[in-house]
Amino acid sequence: MTEPSETLLAPLRDAEPATPPAYDLDRAIRDGRRNISRRNLLVGSAAAAVLVAAGGAVGTLRPPTGSMPVAWMGPRGAAGAATDPATLTFRLAWSPATPVVDVSTSEYGQRTQHIEIGSDSHYRVAAEVGMYARGAGWRDPLITTDTPLYGQPGRTGMPDGEPGPTIGGQRSVWLSKSASGASVVWPWSPGAYAVAAARTAEMVERLVNGIRLVNEPVRAPFTAPRPPVALKLRETSVTHGPGETYAASLAFSDRADLAEPGKSWARMVRYDVIRDARRDNAGSDKIPAPTSIVDGHPAHVAFANGGELAWLFDVDGFLVEVGAWDPASLRLLGGAGAVLRTARRIRPVASPDKQSSWLPPLS
Repeated sequence: MTEPSETLLAPLRDAEPATPPAYDLDRAIRDGRRNISRRNLLVGSAAAAVLVAAGGAVGTLRPPTGSMPVAWMGPRGAAGAATDPATLTFRLAWSPATPVVDVSTSEYGQRTQHIEIGSDSHYRVAAEVGMYARGAGWRDPLITTDTPLYGQPGRTGMPDGEPGPTIGGQRSVWLSKSASGASVVWPWSPGAYAVAAARTAEMVERLVNGIRLVNEPVRAPFTAPRPPVALKLRETSVTHGPGETYAASLAFSDRADLAEPGKSWARMVRYDVIRDARRDNAGSDKIPAPTSIVDGHPAHVAFANGGELAWLFDVDGFLVEVGAWDPASLRLLGGAGAVLRTARRIRPVASPDKQSSWLPPLS
């Protein structure tokens, strides 16, 4: 689950208020993504900090239904297990109504966030559920800033704290339970942990009771080429905003942690596809102005820090961006020119505004 310069939703954190007062998710997605932060690689904030409103009490919770297969990938550091980033492992039968929903998957698990937009155009996480792979702890290592580098498990084992309700026959612990919000952690399977957080303990109860474990492919509004085998799919993120606003991203790397060894920058190839029919940068200082025409689309190709970025504008109503963020990833993708060649092969589905038409993006 990454956010190399902030995955599809993280820019909401820094978006300037729109004028007149309104919220432009597309703009926020685009305008905040350039500053790479390797360890702030996932949208939103930690579950224990999802504190937005008043708290309350909760009783014994029913266990999640279904079963979630954990795909063992062999030893990889101390993590030991991984989930498939191309597969959803749970859905929520209940969630609060919010204008933005982000679902992110990685080898460490899945996280679903329901996000509110404040009057200042900054987002607040109203509810969150994360279910993590065996050995990955109860926070994704990629977004836990106080854990070791390079994908080592973070916060393994049950934390100390106020005992929470019994969930699926297992004890839980309240990470927080106050007037500012509530969050709970529990082992949903031996060695595998889950976290649910919301404004109140009652909402946490409804979230947990609404977890439905599934085994189905991540779907996106586009299809794209698979990169060379050394670049493995490490993350996906699909974001829905108000109205027909949506975006999706895929991240690939030869490293499970998506990080350059010993450095603070990302090591990856990313595909970003955003519902946006613009044909220029519309005055944005975050998106370059087109400098050429490629296949009839305004385009821009840039080279920086040994990597390569390509933008194609108005590809059937989408802004397509492909980036090789570092020299090693660009080399694995195919060298100079490979980024633009890849971007030209990304195709929106026939009816992207109908989610039923979405496809596994690498099919």
